[in-house]
Formats: sequence, C-alpha cells, structure tokens
Amino acid sequence: MKIFNRSKKTINGAGGQSTIEFVMIIPVIIVLVLAASQAGYAVYRKNVLQQASREGARIISTTNDNGLAIKIIDNICRTEGNNISINIDPERASDRKMGDMVTVSLKDRPGGLFSIIEKISGKEVVIRAGSSMRMECY
Repeated sequence: MKIFNRSKKTINGAGGQSTIEFVMIIPVIIVLVLAASQAGYAVYRKNVLQQASREGARIISTTNDNGLAIKIIDNICRTEGNNISINIDPERASDRKMGDMVTVSLKDRPGGLFSIIEKISGKEVVIRAGSSMRMECY
C-alpha cells in the first residue's frame, strides 16, 4: 500500500510543475534547433553558390559564352530557388580578350529565419559568392 500512496502524492503534488516547466521551455528549444538548422543551410547554400560561380567562370574562360555559363549556373542552383542574381564582369563577350580576367559574382537572398532577421534589423541578408579566371580563348 505504501507504493500507491507515494504515486498519489507525486501526481497530486509536484507533478504539474514539471509539465508547466516543459511547456515554457519547449518553444525555446524548438527555436534554437531551427536556428541551428538555418545556419547549416546558409553554409550549404554558400558552398553551392561558390561551386556555381567557379563553374560559370570556367565555362566563360574556356568558351567565352555567357549564355552557356548562365545555363550551367542555373542548373547547379536549380533546386535552391530562383533568387539568384548573376553578374559577369566584363559583361560583353567582345570586351574580353585572351589573358584578361573574367569574374562571375552570385548573390542570393535566403528565406526562412533570414527574412525575419531582415525585418527586425532593416538590413538585407545576402549570401554572396564569386570566382575569377583568366580567359583562355576569344
């Protein structure tokens, strides 16, 4: 009978306190987990953009074809959304000569938690990546 008396005391006594503490702490834990996952996504996104900019610069430096480079960049970043802005410098193929440097810069605005940060801070959150290569053809 003593076992039953103990369980009644914990259920009627302090059992509700732990439930209240759990309900108060769980939103904080969820926000921390989501923030960590968003930070991981930002690192992943930066790596994808860096790879796409390298590949775009390589295509331009070997073929001098902006259209093909943009198509390759879009193909690499296709699954990541369409918020990417592509800047190629020099922009026109006729302005590039063998031995000149061509630079491909990519800019992306991620969503999720970063859009909330933008609203709170009033500043744009942007992930940037760029790559330069020497022209190997005309």
